[in-house]
Amino acid sequence: HENYLTSRTSDYIDYETTFIPYLITRQIFCGAGNILQTSRGPIYAMSQRAEHIWDGVSSATTRSRPIINTRDEPHADADVHRRLHVIVGDSNMSEYASFVKIGSAACLLRMMEASDYSLRDLTLENPARAIRDISHDISCKAKIRLSSGKELSAVEIQHELVDRAVKFSEQRGFSNEELRALEMWRH
Repeated sequence: HENYLTSRTSDYIDYETTFIPYLITRQIFCGAGNILQTSRGPIYAMSQRAEHIWDGVSSATTRSRPIINTRDEPHADADVHRRLHVIVGDSNMSEYASFVKIGSAACLLRMMEASDYSLRDLTLENPARAIRDISHDISCKAKIRLSSGKELSAVEIQHELVDRAVKFSEQRGFSNEELRALEMWRH
């Protein structure tokens, strides 16, 4: 699991429009991989956790496995921070994959917290199906349906987010660690 310390503001941050599509599609560069037994025989899947995810956002963790757990346990000053608990991420022994996973998430969260910065709505029609479809598609070419009816591949969604992060960096700047993560994300 991953935990991010985010700002507690009065502004509502809609994680389903940008952050959940990012989390679901990032498995193409930081999934740990898995051999999945199916009725047609074994297949390679990019993510170990994809098969166990049933909801986008939920406070439950035992009866439904969400991508984001909304239980508010900040582990810091509760007046200033909130805890964003991400359940969907694979554990990965690769330091490179771990750094780009956490660093790219930090960049995107910083962009989302900037209330005057807009990101494209990438809300997925069915996040639980999308995470499995992407995990099973090692070509990374399968299209997933957005709520808008448009279809994009995981690579196209990641390119959209990286391009926005580059623009954000040019306009507002990132820390040295975020810049390093951004460069790795672009790669």
